[in-house]
Amino acid sequence: MRTALIYIVFGCQALAAHGQVTRPDSLGRYQLFQGEYEFVNIKGEASRSKALFKIDTVTGNIFICEGTQIDGKHLTPPQPGKMVQRHYCRPFEHEIAMPFSPEVAR
Repeated sequence: MRTALIYIVFGCQALAAHGQVTRPDSLGRYQLFQGEYEFVNIKGEASRSKALFKIDTVTGNIFICEGTQIDGKHLTPPQPGKMVQRHYCRPFEHEIAMPFSPEVAR
């Protein structure tokens, strides 16, 4: 995962070096690119995934974009027989807070 993050950060620096970084209120603030990252679980097992990334060239924040397909029967109001695609971007690097238990740590 660190390798992928290094490439992403390098990409932001390259955009800034070429003068493509824009003001917050101008068009072209966000840049999209396809990349690959590695995830290592708690057991040390690694898996690689390709994804669409969005970079905010003003703040340097990186987002990973995903899409899901939803059966219409789960919509409000229900629309049986219809399929809906929803796309969203969430922060790429974030931590999940886990409750700490001293008994588990031993």
